[in-house]
Amino acid sequence: MNMRRWLLLLLILLLVLVYKPRGLWQEFRRIYSQRDTVLKVLVFVIAIYFLYGLYSMYERGMLPWFE
Repeated sequence: MNMRRWLLLLLILLLVLVYKPRGLWQEFRRIYSQRDTVLKVLVFVIAIYFLYGLYSMYERGMLPWFE
């Protein structure tokens, strides 16, 4: 990323922190307390995406050892 994009992201982050610091902190703590659930959902979604990719490759004939 170039410097301009980094500065824009930093500015947006600072604006959010200035205008809603308490709400942002509470939301961060809530998400952090549910990190196990978030991790399980992410692993599940990534596994489904991986299996879909394998199925697509199988349909195109790119996996010769399954024929």
